[in-house]
Amino acid sequence: MNGSLPLLAKLSMRGLLLPGICLALGLALWATSLDGTLMVQGFQVEVHPHHTLVGRLYRPIGRERVPGLVLCHGVNSSKDTLAPLAREFARRGMAAVVFDFGGYGRSDWRPNSLTANYEEATRILTWLAQQPGIDPQRLGVMGHSMGGTTALALAQAHPNIRTTLLLSMAGAASPTHPANLLLATGVYEELNPVPAMQTLFAETNARHETAPFVVLGDFQRGTARALVVSATTDHALAPYDAHLQLAMVHWAEQSFGLPVTALPLVSQPLVMGWVFGGVGFLGLLLLGYTQLLKRYGRLAPLISSVSLVTMYWLGRHSFGSGMAIAGFVPLLIAHYNQRQPTPGSASLRRLLGYITLGYGLFLLALVVNAIATGSIGAFPSGIWGLPSLAFNLPFGLIYDRFHLLRYSADSWVGFCLITSVLLLEMRFPGTILHQMGHYANKILGIIRQPIVWQWQRISRKTLILLVVLVVLWIAVLVWQQQQGILTWDSVGYAMRLISVFIIFPLMIGIGLIRSRFWKV
Repeated sequence: MNGSLPLLAKLSMRGLLLPGICLALGLALWATSLDGTLMVQGFQVEVHPHHTLVGRLYRPIGRERVPGLVLCHGVNSSKDTLAPLAREFARRGMAAVVFDFGGYGRSDWRPNSLTANYEEATRILTWLAQQPGIDPQRLGVMGHSMGGTTALALAQAHPNIRTTLLLSMAGAASPTHPANLLLATGVYEELNPVPAMQTLFAETNARHETAPFVVLGDFQRGTARALVVSATTDHALAPYDAHLQLAMVHWAEQSFGLPVTALPLVSQPLVMGWVFGGVGFLGLLLLGYTQLLKRYGRLAPLISSVSLVTMYWLGRHSFGSGMAIAGFVPLLIAHYNQRQPTPGSASLRRLLGYITLGYGLFLLALVVNAIATGSIGAFPSGIWGLPSLAFNLPFGLIYDRFHLLRYSADSWVGFCLITSVLLLEMRFPGTILHQMGHYANKILGIIRQPIVWQWQRISRKTLILLVVLVVLWIAVLVWQQQQGILTWDSVGYAMRLISVFIIFPLMIGIGLIRSRFWKV
């Protein structure tokens, strides 16, 4: 084809096939999640001068005096994490609020503080109770991880809260407070494993029952208690897990005196459609930009970078950061493919090989952690949920981390970083990924080097210095333990996470890379 043909005509059918399929699949999945029975309303609530919270209200259309729930997200997260769950509540006749804690998402920045979290969640609860069409006597709270701590404190302090949903979070509760308490966790939960949740469940019911899936107490009196365990989730994936979502929406329906519905979930197709559509869109952008490079040469990075910065600046705090990231990724990949001497397919195969290795080691660490914490022992059939977890985890993580990255890019630091990278790419196309690949190869080369043991005698001064440092380290730990800053339980907790999720995978991964069977 000559250069006068339109740009899209130069894209081969083979190149368009995969991203086209991904985009079409994404749009189809997204379309199945659409529901005309609910409405979404953005809002802002001022906690105090110069500190505003940003959120969204999901509610059913055409219904009055509906129950309302406040959904509190976890650390390093945002309102978008719980937005799919909020849709499920709204589709079943309940209003649900998702909002960004201060310092997260689009809410004004502040230091992390559980006290501030409680103050903000209280303000959101008050706002929700004052909205037209909301029944202030039928309110509920739900919290994931850090948000679970806030939700539990909020429910214990407000008697008009009729249901409390704690997701992947333990705490302290009684058989009567808070009202209608549901505990939900996963077999592969990293931070609050099944035995810890069973202990909490025993404290919250008069029978000291620990078995999951047993509903105790009475919904009308507010003493209903239950523990639900999903075999297909860990800590991060819990808000997107179908089993836990169904358990929470059905629990809220019973707490509010609503009929238990049999509606199918739409949040999983929504998240999967979002990810597939995004991957397909990025693939098409990559193909289009590759043709721009062939057609306009060094002028293409200048045009694209200026366009991305302009789009980002004009669309700040709305669509700009997401569009900038979407254009940023294909630009880096296209520049790298143009610069490297080896075929791009070979580099892609190597990258996919190491990603697969890392993901496999993470799943192995989840299994080891579930065994070490007693979760598998308490729920042996949970091992059969691992394939489902392995399939769903990338969708939830990609969806969640993209929103976190998008909000981070809205800051001045993010804007300066993106602009600096684009300027570097304009001047030296492909240099960023090329240097990253260079250092990755150096690290792999060091890992593969033969191990040569050369024992040297340690000098007396060095030995004395090591002993002094160890004694000082132990003294600091003991002092912190006596002051209540550090507990031996927290030390063991931290050592377990470090050993299982860092040291163990690294040792296995290094061993595999060094072996003669690893050909990637």
